[in-house]
Amino acid sequence: MKKISILLIALGVLSSAFAKDFTRGRGKFKASDDDSYEFIKKQLVHEGFKDIITKELTALGLSPDLFWQKYNESLNSSFAAIENDLKIKYKIDENIEAKDRGLKNK
Repeated sequence: MKKISILLIALGVLSSAFAKDFTRGRGKFKASDDDSYEFIKKQLVHEGFKDIITKELTALGLSPDLFWQKYNESLNSSFAAIENDLKIKYKIDENIEAKDRGLKNK
């Protein structure tokens, strides 16, 4: 019984020591009526992680704006490569799509 008490006290002390190191993030997301709860939850978690990363970068003396700018550029270039591969794979021609849209708008 004494060993269990000592173990519980040690866990309590350790957990309170680690709790001071946590950074909390806050996510904000404006949902529409058609959004599912799962989608809303994923967006809020994403925004929360983004907030935590921003806070940690600021605490390290780094520029969060520059980080997110570079992150978005990297993400867009990755998506562009995937988009080009899919256009080649499915033989999609943007000129034909533009003409089709023009005819539908008339």
